[in-house]
Amino acid sequence: MTVRQFILSLRGGPFTSVGSYPVFWLTHDGETLSHEACMANCGRIARAIRDNLNDGWRVVGCDANWEDPEMFCADTGKRIESAYAEDDAPFCNCGTCTPGDVTCVRHD
Repeated sequence: MTVRQFILSLRGGPFTSVGSYPVFWLTHDGETLSHEACMANCGRIARAIRDNLNDGWRVVGCDANWEDPEMFCADTGKRIESAYAEDDAPFCNCGTCTPGDVTCVRHD
């Protein structure tokens, strides 16, 4: 990925232009970054790409997060939303019911 390609990918925002799928950026060492982290560290990432640095900030590509519900940003620690692995059911962690159990009285 060139610096120009990186900047253009950021302009697209955190979701793809077609289908609005969540996007992540991949670094040379296999870590993932969110749009938020890339925007906050844009200069640092651009320098790492330009100078071919192995400092953890060199982005080598970006893609949609199709099905990984456990993808987290290496910089912010926030989860990167996935396109198809999201659970639409309400989550319960009361300890007495299963996730999505709508009969749990603690939800009411």
